[in-house]
Amino acid sequence: MANFRGFLAYNRVSRGLLLGGICLAGVLTGCGSQVYEDRLKLTRAYYDYVDRLNRNLGPQYTNFGVTLRVPRQFQEVPLPPRKPAAGGEASNVSSAEDLDPRLPEHIPFNLPGLVAVWSTAGGSTSRGGSSEQSYLYLISNYEYWMTYKTSKEKGDPLKIDELLITALSLGLRIPIDPHARGSSTDRINKWYGEQVPDPVDEQFVARKEFTAITLVPPAESELSNREFLLYLYQNGDMRIGLIYDIPRNQGGENLQERIPLSLQTIDLSPDKPRGGGGGAAAGRPDPAAPRPGATAF
Repeated sequence: MANFRGFLAYNRVSRGLLLGGICLAGVLTGCGSQVYEDRLKLTRAYYDYVDRLNRNLGPQYTNFGVTLRVPRQFQEVPLPPRKPAAGGEASNVSSAEDLDPRLPEHIPFNLPGLVAVWSTAGGSTSRGGSSEQSYLYLISNYEYWMTYKTSKEKGDPLKIDELLITALSLGLRIPIDPHARGSSTDRINKWYGEQVPDPVDEQFVARKEFTAITLVPPAESELSNREFLLYLYQNGDMRIGLIYDIPRNQGGENLQERIPLSLQTIDLSPDKPRGGGGGAAAGRPDPAAPRPGATAF
């Protein structure tokens, strides 16, 4: 009888352990299933993000310490073949006063630090082009560092933003007040902060901050039908600027949606080019320099 009672007690304990094990296994399986579902959801979101980039942006551009993808309707404008100079040496321009041949006809002034140009007309401007075309100019202080010697000389690479803003102000005949602050709905000739990406994409790309302004020439100007979207960005002592030169009130191929996506893809090396001098040692970021994206404004 005692043995029978012991058997019943043992059987109850065994069944309890078995049921407990089944319940625990169910809980663990449920947790594993949730982890799997979360990972699968994240993977799908990532590939949707990559697909969105590929549908809206062109191939990757890498040069002058800059990596980015521009809106897919733009094609890079190549420098024309070098022409023999008076002394027999090849040169892209005949003198320092000549305009960069990649600039369209409606830009009758040079842009300091211009390193690349894109257009929506098959990658060509030939100092002409339709008034309906859009253009993109990449500005950098990379080449300025190549010849920089002292902070007092003209062309200080740390002042590339000032040089560019002065050139745009004079060339477009727009007074640019460095203290004028705009908002999300008031950006005409006023400075504002542009942050990318949207919160939903922050899990896939690092957040970046730009100092931006939308320049609109006065009504009496020949360029009153155009606007210029300027985005300034920096990393350490390296500076870049992106200028979208587009017809007013014409988005054209989802440009307003593609510009923020393009800004997300920017990667700017803080390393100065070899031969750069002044300030921090060439090729080494200045520990006192502002963090990426910060500007002097």
